Amino acid sequence: MFSHLHGADHDPALTGRLSAPTGHVTEVVGVMGRPADLPCDTSSSDPADQATLVLWYKDGESIPMYSFDGRGGRPLADRTVGAPPPRDVLFVTHTERPALRLAAVTAHDEGHYRCRVDFRNSQTRNYRINLTVIVPPERPIILYNTRTVTGRIGPLQEDEPLELVCLSQGGKSLFTYFFECICCWRYADG
Repeated sequence: MFSHLHGADHDPALTGRLSAPTGHVTEVVGVMGRPADLPCDTSSSDPADQATLVLWYKDGESIPMYSFDGRGGRPLADRTVGAPPPRDVLFVTHTERPALRLAAVTAHDEGHYRCRVDFRNSQTRNYRINLTVIVPPERPIILYNTRTVTGRIGPLQEDEPLELVCLSQGGKSLFTYFFECICCWRYADG
């Protein structure tokens, strides 16, 4: 059953102060407003074993932000969704790579996540995921002679200088944005 854990809804036996596991960190990049998948391997090397509980933590918190409970005998892939969490979050298990899917990433979602998988027989496993959220800049504004350009520029005289200014605000990115200005000149015949 899916459950968003808060207040009295969480199981205190599962939420003691947990130290962050060491080792590999999976890097995930999401774009604001689009879905992002935080992977978590729920498979076991023992075919007779299965994951019974998956807990998600964010930024070192000791209380899970999200859980997927498979206790009760049915495999995780057969579980149905219980009460929906307060936002569009879904633990996707019917794919080759199970993941916590954030339907529309926000800047607040950026951070360090930990997925804890408890098995019926095997040792508990932890996975660390770092989610970086790209916030695109606002739509660029092109200026010509201090005025906003929305269509064509001109007509211009031959050898007349052309200076365009591109303004864009906001955004947070891992990348540098380059805007290409394509200029076309028409020459009159004769």
